[in-house]
Formats: sequence, C-alpha cells, structure tokens
Amino acid sequence: MKKAQGLSMNVIIVAALALIVLVVVTIIFTSNVRNANRGLNACESKGQGATCRPTCEPSEVSVGAADCKDRDEANNFCCLPVK
Repeated sequence: MKKAQGLSMNVIIVAALALIVLVVVTIIFTSNVRNANRGLNACESKGQGATCRPTCEPSEVSVGAADCKDRDEANNFCCLPVK
C-alpha cells in the first residue's frame, strides 16, 4: 500500500509543477502579445510621415485603425501623406 500512496503523491507534485509552468508561460505570452498589439496600432507604424492631428490636410489620408485617441483629445486622426 505504501507504493501506491507514494506514486499518487509524485503525480500530484508533477501536476502542480506543470500547472505552475503553464501559468507562467501564459503570463509571459499575454504580456508580449499586448506589447506587440500596442506597437502595431500606433500611428507611427502606419507609414512614413504618419502623425496624429486634429484634422488631415487635403493631401493626406486618415488611417482609421491607428491609435491616436488615447494620447490627446485634440489629435484624433492619424494622417498619412499621399504621394
């Protein structure tokens, strides 16, 4: 009977360690994805010369998916020059 009890204790310890590793890997992965998402949504990543402004000039196009609203309430549009 002692072998069966020792075996079940080993299984519990291994399962607990595996669960801890899984939680740590999940935390690392989600923080990296969040940082990458922030960088991809930034106005500067939309193209060369893209800036946040209150309105776009006629020679510029507004990039709607860019993240400008969180920075300043006056600069709501990400404007990209058209060449």
